[in-house]
Amino acid sequence: MTAASGTLPRGPTFTGGPFAPAGTWPAPQHPAAIPRSTLESEDTDTETESGGLSDELPAYAEDEWAWDQNAKDYVQQRNGTTLYYGIYQKSGAPQQPDPLNLLQSKDRPVHAPPGSADEAETRPMLTPPPPYTSAASRAPRLSPKTYLRPLEQGFQYVDKPKRFFSIGRVFQTVWFEPGGEDKTPQRSDAGWTEDCPEFHGQKAYGKYRFFVVLRKRLHHTLCFSITTAENRAGPPEARGRPKDSVVIYSSKIEPPRPAPEEGIERKPIGIILEDDKTAIAPFARLDCGRIFTVEDYLIVKKIGRVNPDSLELLEEYFKDAVL
Repeated sequence: MTAASGTLPRGPTFTGGPFAPAGTWPAPQHPAAIPRSTLESEDTDTETESGGLSDELPAYAEDEWAWDQNAKDYVQQRNGTTLYYGIYQKSGAPQQPDPLNLLQSKDRPVHAPPGSADEAETRPMLTPPPPYTSAASRAPRLSPKTYLRPLEQGFQYVDKPKRFFSIGRVFQTVWFEPGGEDKTPQRSDAGWTEDCPEFHGQKAYGKYRFFVVLRKRLHHTLCFSITTAENRAGPPEARGRPKDSVVIYSSKIEPPRPAPEEGIERKPIGIILEDDKTAIAPFARLDCGRIFTVEDYLIVKKIGRVNPDSLELLEEYFKDAVL
């Protein structure tokens, strides 16, 4: 159906993370064998209008965005029209789809809903991995692993970290964390949980993680991470404190309303995206309860930057975290 018949075309497919690129959502990859290119030394973020934000932050949307399994997107009924979040956030107005682009392609993979353990298996292999042989038994492993797949386009090493890691920068990177005593996969998009050797009984897992820059240091950067509101379905100890969660949204539209059970108290933060092929999921949250140290030598991908209207809020949340 078209906008004229009361339904808007779909935007990017959301599949389990805070951001959704056009086409397929990438699985965790191993960054080996990637040509060492560099990001532009100058800050060349696309100048995107803030969508007419006033001095006061916009109010939340009247209703929550609900997941639509058939559309593979979050939808909302407004004035008799079905809004699809992936395309609505581009301009805050109905849009016609581009002819035969990736989002409307019949050949694009079909993804599972956010947080689904089956989602990682819906993406096709780009290149077949070579047979893996155990150092102990020399027995080949036939099942492909997510970390053997090529890394998606856009990841590069930073030539001039001081310029790139400016306050408010939003970026994506390959991230590794200790798994602790829990031997089960931390998330459906995590890799290496099964095959990474243990060290004194501890195992590590790798995944994609999104960050927002708070401060640049000599050889590293202090950041907040961007997570999702899916943790609200877990136990309270896994969700963190409500006051530490902040709604993030495309600054072209009004921020999506958080679920009442999230108990979010802080004002939302607008994001200016690098291009229109990336969309922010309505359940994306800035985690202000923990500060991460990100080294300069990691391979990263530019996502966007915090809207200048929201930088003062970001600074306030950073000071609250360190005091």
